[in-house]
Amino acid sequence: MNAVVRPYGLLACGIIVLASGVLRIHFLKMSPLWGLALFIWFGASSNFFFTFGNLWFANVNVADIVAGLPVEALFLIALVLFMCFPVELYKKSPQGGLRLIYYVAGFTASYSFSFTVANAESLRAYVRMLTGSEDMVQATILFQQKLRELLSMGQESTLPIVIVLALFISALSYLVVMRKAPGGGAAAAAI
Repeated sequence: MNAVVRPYGLLACGIIVLASGVLRIHFLKMSPLWGLALFIWFGASSNFFFTFGNLWFANVNVADIVAGLPVEALFLIALVLFMCFPVELYKKSPQGGLRLIYYVAGFTASYSFSFTVANAESLRAYVRMLTGSEDMVQATILFQQKLRELLSMGQESTLPIVIVLALFISALSYLVVMRKAPGGGAAAAAI
């Protein structure tokens, strides 16, 4: 069972999450770039999810599991949780301050997407496999280096991406709270 059922079960779960996420993004009429971010975040955190699946019945401390959690998985979890709310019940498009929060969520998602691309070790292998050109691989390495310098904002730590994650989660939470409650009643006064 561990060699067949568990890997295929995890693969099936991943396909269900990706397919339902893309369909939900399409249904909500969100930008198709959210679907691209969903795929990038899922791909960047897939190794963690497969490792987590192998540790399912092992006696592993939760702190050890959380320590191995990639930041992309947190972005993925936040987006999936946001899409679980009935945000399609909103009668009109956001205006004023609420529209600004939408832009903040989009900007932080694009920052995270760029961060993932800048730090993806497997990107070089994909470029090599698709093009067969070492010049393209070297150009990709140079591009990733320049993108990392731009996104690090002079910090050598993970502080910028942690701040962006906090802004992303805050923006999505605010959007859920400030719109309508699941029953259709106002959850809070809109801006």
